[in-house]
Amino acid sequence: MEICKLCNSEFKNLNTHLRGKHKMSREDYDLQFSEEDTEFKEINEDDILPKEDGVITYKERIEGIFDGPKQTNTEMILGDYLKLKGLTLSELNHIVTQFKGGSGIPISQRLKRDQDIGKERASKLKDESRVETDDVLTAEWLRKDYGFKWIETRSARGTTPKTWVLEK
Repeated sequence: MEICKLCNSEFKNLNTHLRGKHKMSREDYDLQFSEEDTEFKEINEDDILPKEDGVITYKERIEGIFDGPKQTNTEMILGDYLKLKGLTLSELNHIVTQFKGGSGIPISQRLKRDQDIGKERASKLKDESRVETDDVLTAEWLRKDYGFKWIETRSARGTTPKTWVLEK
């Protein structure tokens, strides 16, 4: 793991991070932060500012998640939790491994989660005669499962998102 000196975060592949996030090559980065150009001077301890409350580093945040106080719910066992979240044990292990390694959630898993959220929202709105939603997946579930008809789609304007209007 290498630490990016620009944003002070840890990365497995610093080259990829530099190209994607900071739009610079490794050579430019090395030139900017070369050891030879760095000038050190002694400072007085009174000149050092104390760390602000509420500001934590990336490493402290990760340690807080995995090494912090454990929150236990003795009412729910792991099997019940997995059913609640719609996961298998191997999927949960994979998520934890990915999170500890710093990689994101796979697109297939995000799409499945978004589909489930859309289906849940649609089931809550199924009893209404007219529905306006800004979630295309909710609109699709209402149309497929609950017999709603698409009336219109309103384009996004300013801070107002694109909206789908459906009726039974």
